[in-house]
Amino acid sequence: MFNQLTGNQPEQNLNIQQYNLTPKLKDTVEFFKAFSSDPYHRSQQVILLGKKCLPMPNELKTKPNQVLGCQSTVYIYPKIQLKDGKKIIHWLGDSDGLLTKGIVYILTDGLSGYTPSEILQVNPNFITLTGITEFLTMSRINGYLNIMNKIKTFTSKIMNNQEY
Repeated sequence: MFNQLTGNQPEQNLNIQQYNLTPKLKDTVEFFKAFSSDPYHRSQQVILLGKKCLPMPNELKTKPNQVLGCQSTVYIYPKIQLKDGKKIIHWLGDSDGLLTKGIVYILTDGLSGYTPSEILQVNPNFITLTGITEFLTMSRINGYLNIMNKIKTFTSKIMNNQEY
């Protein structure tokens, strides 16, 4: 998976449906596809999105909620809501890095309001469709994967009624 995220072009043989995206993530992909292909402008847009992150209470910024292996300090926390007998997850996230906070926003917003099953089906390689990977360093791509892994780990535990 890591090698697939380092190229400039998304996998040409996969259409958007094959990434199993939530409707919010589809909207994000479409937004970036319509946006300037200039890496600088895309990076500025990611930074602006980071400013939309909901504040994360300091008491949730703990070691168990920290994403390890990121250049920046990143925290992710799931909040569970029961709706029609189904678990729905809403995500909080924060980072001390501007670019990373934008990536955190894309993921926490794009994966909030969905069931564990819907979240676990999302193919992390969808990020290539946005063009964001064109300006990310290898360490930031690795950080993105670590954030996705943390989200999926929390989600699996919630799905299996385990403590997280």
